[in-house]
Amino acid sequence: MKRRTFLFQTAGLAAAPTLSLTSLSGCGRPGAQADLPDTVWRTLAAVHAHLFPSEAKAPGAAELDTLGYLKAALDVPGFDPAERAAILRGAEAVEAQAKPRAFTELDEAEREAVLRAVEATESGRAWLEGMLNYLIEALLADPVYGGNPSGVGWRWLDHNPGFPRPPAGKRWFLLKSL
Repeated sequence: MKRRTFLFQTAGLAAAPTLSLTSLSGCGRPGAQADLPDTVWRTLAAVHAHLFPSEAKAPGAAELDTLGYLKAALDVPGFDPAERAAILRGAEAVEAQAKPRAFTELDEAEREAVLRAVEATESGRAWLEGMLNYLIEALLADPVYGGNPSGVGWRWLDHNPGFPRPPAGKRWFLLKSL
């Protein structure tokens, strides 16, 4: 089964009820994600694009702004520092596997080989699963949380969001401190 087919078939059925509240987050305090180097963000963007590529009739990571969603998740007050460190270590593992070139310089087949090598380790598999979770969350989340701009993922899935949708000032992580 192709990755795109799998994601399409499972996203609406299985992923929505299992989304993590700690990562289904959105914009919190601006700039906190800046402690990850730009090279890490470029690697993560390339990994996201490889795992969820754009197609003629389907949005990919770029259209879903999955990287923006991940940045927003990292900005949520109380985001787990261990998870932030794991994201960084995973990106570093990808780059180490891609040496002597950068992951962003590889073609599609080379990227696939690198990610398969990363997947061969327990920590690499867990990291890739985490990246897929963020991709699916960005696809399904309300745009107020930083991904799925203008509901592009919802339109692709033919999903009608519930009402009322959360306004920016009433996102879950802002309410829990009241």
